[in-house]
Amino acid sequence: MLHGPALVAVLITHAALDDIEHGSQENGYLARFNKHRSALEQAASAKHQRGEVEESGAVIVQAADLKMARS
Repeated sequence: MLHGPALVAVLITHAALDDIEHGSQENGYLARFNKHRSALEQAASAKHQRGEVEESGAVIVQAADLKMARS
């Protein structure tokens, strides 16, 4: 994710990917990430704007973050 000219590392937990779409063998984590990338990026951006970043500067998107974004 970009924040101005800076690149921000974003980590998406397996639980978040499971929550956004329960997978099958044909629809693994990478496929779910690609399918829902926009929503995942929106959740990451919202966390970043709220200052919810790790010491390293990374943003970790968890299942609860997706639920917050949907409400």
